[in-house]
Amino acid sequence: MTENKEQILMRAVNALEVLAGIRTSQLGFGDPRRDFVYVKAQGKSPWYKWENETAIPIEERGLMAVVKGIEVVGIGEDKDFRHKLDLSVEADKPYVVRTGLETVSAKSLLLGLRHVQSLSSPLKIVASIQEGNRGPYVTLSLFEGVRRVEIPFGEQDAIDDWLAIANEIRQRLGQEPQGLPQPYDKRGVDASAESATPLTSKINHPANERIKAIRELLNIPAQTAVSYLSRLGKQFPSELSPEELDEFVVWMAAEWGKDLFESRHHAANSFRKHVYALMAQGHTEIKAIEAWMTQKEKETGAELVGK
Repeated sequence: MTENKEQILMRAVNALEVLAGIRTSQLGFGDPRRDFVYVKAQGKSPWYKWENETAIPIEERGLMAVVKGIEVVGIGEDKDFRHKLDLSVEADKPYVVRTGLETVSAKSLLLGLRHVQSLSSPLKIVASIQEGNRGPYVTLSLFEGVRRVEIPFGEQDAIDDWLAIANEIRQRLGQEPQGLPQPYDKRGVDASAESATPLTSKINHPANERIKAIRELLNIPAQTAVSYLSRLGKQFPSELSPEELDEFVVWMAAEWGKDLFESRHHAANSFRKHVYALMAQGHTEIKAIEAWMTQKEKETGAELVGK
């Protein structure tokens, strides 16, 4: 049977996709549970994820994905404060590739993105461990189809403002330019600009007040909450979406109840069931959480007495 022009065209497109290796089914690492992906020269794999406070290596060297955004974030407090580069991509699910801003991996990634012809098409990000005078390090190379993105010789040595390169890429992605995140003291205030109006309004945001009140009620250490936000690449609760804020509250409730329930999962389900029901009846969130905590503590006390 003779093929029509549309069939011939589709067959040609399919052949090109196979050649370039950009079929949607090939995007990502293939594990839908992964979210944040980190880069480090440790062991045999340069990619890893965190699970239960443990680094889990990812065997695949290449991540096929479409770039959605890029951001420089500040992580940690005081002397532990450092800048990270977060690359948001879409593959079999959303991923965030995180690496230190001043690392070779971040610089090679930024320069590669700078010279990519199209940021709207799938790219393959390949991590490689190299040996240097100061020990091993990771480089991130980009491929558009089968073509490796070449970086002009000596370009990296000529750049001293990597935030500017990140903002250059942000502009291509339709994002607004950003400033360099500054360190915050233990009160969550910018130590170098306490009187700055934009920062003050950000700190006094209702979302921050909400999380602080619930955190104190549940007796969750401040550093535990900070670590949770850091894993999301955020500094303030006000930077989270409404859905993310609700999940933060549930996470803190599960943290409080982890020793009173069979698992954190059971604690979270109990919280959602009882607290949301009380709020639907007109109770405030704080009062609903207090009632849930009191009920569970009484149940646990009764179980202990019965034993």
